[in-house]
Amino acid sequence: RPLAEWDFSRGSRAEAQLLRFLGLNEVVRRGYSEPDTLALAPSYGLFPHQGDVVERALRAIETVPRSAVMHLPTGAGKTRCAMHVVARQLVQRRQTVCVWLAYSGELLDQAASEFERAWMSLGNRKLDVVRFYGDHNPDLLASQDCVIVAGLSKLYGHFRAHTDDFLALCDRVTLTVMDEAHQS
Repeated sequence: RPLAEWDFSRGSRAEAQLLRFLGLNEVVRRGYSEPDTLALAPSYGLFPHQGDVVERALRAIETVPRSAVMHLPTGAGKTRCAMHVVARQLVQRRQTVCVWLAYSGELLDQAASEFERAWMSLGNRKLDVVRFYGDHNPDLLASQDCVIVAGLSKLYGHFRAHTDDFLALCDRVTLTVMDEAHQS
């Protein structure tokens, strides 16, 4: 008989069998009611100083010259702030591409996995995370709605050989993030 058809109500034979299977003698039941007030914390939240940085960066990229530099001390949450900016850009614009650039595989791995975490909390649709560094060689033009996490030298080499790809991608990119900008 399918499990969905079993009657696990209090005192039923099925409940007794389940308790024996789990090695329990009894279930302690206590009354529970929903609290009047429940404080919820976001799973990918920001501290107040980080929220200020994100808002200032968003205002900066919406006004000419449409650029911003996020400068925070080590450990203050630059990556988390940048992920909020990227996520907001993607939420506001359908069918868009954001590019995250860095010079090392370690930074690129960190960015890709951090974006995945961020998007699961902040995102509003399914989209692709495209890795273009190290041994990763996807078609950069295949995804219409994505984040491309790319190594600077690999991307430069690719576009030198495929100029048309560069122009086609530029038409779709609405945000570029340069991780460790002093390295660029």
